[in-house]
Amino acid sequence: MRRLLVAATLFVAATSGLAQTPVKCQDKNGRIVYVDRDCEVYGLRNIGPVQDRTTVMPSNPDRSEGNDTGSSSGGGMQACRSDAQRFCRTVKPGGGAVIDCLIDHQDDITEDCYQFLKARQKNNK
Repeated sequence: MRRLLVAATLFVAATSGLAQTPVKCQDKNGRIVYVDRDCEVYGLRNIGPVQDRTTVMPSNPDRSEGNDTGSSSGGGMQACRSDAQRFCRTVKPGGGAVIDCLIDHQDDITEDCYQFLKARQKNNK
């Protein structure tokens, strides 16, 4: 399963005192994710406790989508264009709404789009 921004969501919940200590989990594709309770609830494998808070710090992505061209090889938002049209056609662009929609559909989007979103999050830390 793709859980790109679970860590960011959990950090917000953790800082508001609503969540338990985050748990480090792994999905079937080997991706590491952090959840607020048992990994099994999300269909993930528990691989240990979170060692420090920096592990679950959210990125601060630039919410503007218009000027993000990605790599010079034609990547970037182009990698997500068909996914955005398929899953987010009713979403009004601006303020990161399309990116948020794609993240909501991260289990369904193409691998290229998923990798773009993952790299975008990493680069905006």
